[in-house]
Amino acid sequence: MYPDLHETNGGRCIASGQVLEISPDPAPLSWQTAFMAALPDELLGAWRLVEFADRPAETDDWRPTLGAGASGLFMCDSGGAFSLQICAPNGEHRYLGYFGQAWITGLSRGYAEVTGSLHVNRHGGYPDAVLDEPEARPFTLIDDILVLGDRRTWKRTLVRIS
Repeated sequence: MYPDLHETNGGRCIASGQVLEISPDPAPLSWQTAFMAALPDELLGAWRLVEFADRPAETDDWRPTLGAGASGLFMCDSGGAFSLQICAPNGEHRYLGYFGQAWITGLSRGYAEVTGSLHVNRHGGYPDAVLDEPEARPFTLIDDILVLGDRRTWKRTLVRIS
C-alpha cells in the first residue's frame, strides 16, 4: 500500500519525496478494489450495536463477549470506507475497533432480506489482532436490522441509525 497517499481535487497524489502520480481517475490501489462488488445501498450509513455475542457451540447459550450493554458504531459509505468501533460497558477498558476498505461477495437479495459476505481490508485498528488478513463476515440484513456473523457461534447485531 502507499504510505503517503493524499486526496487532491478528486484524484490521488502518491508522494515519496516527489509526485509519482496525479490522476483524476486513478487505477485501483489493490486487488480488492479491482474485483470488489459495490456495497449495497441497504448497507450504507450508520448502525448502532445492540448485541455482541458468541458461544462455543451451537447448543450453548449466547454470551455477551464484551459484557452486557457493550456499545458500538458501524459505518460505511458507497465508496467502501468502513469503520467499526465497539466499547465494553460501564467504563471497562476493553475496546475493539478498525477501519478500512470494505467490499461484498456473494450478494443475494431475497424477498425480505439481503445476504452476502462483508470483507474489510483493514488499514488500522486496535488491538493489533484485528489487523490480520481480511476474512469474510457473513451478513444478513432484514429491514433496519443487520446481523454480522454466522449466527451459529457468533453474531454482532446492529440497528440502523441513519
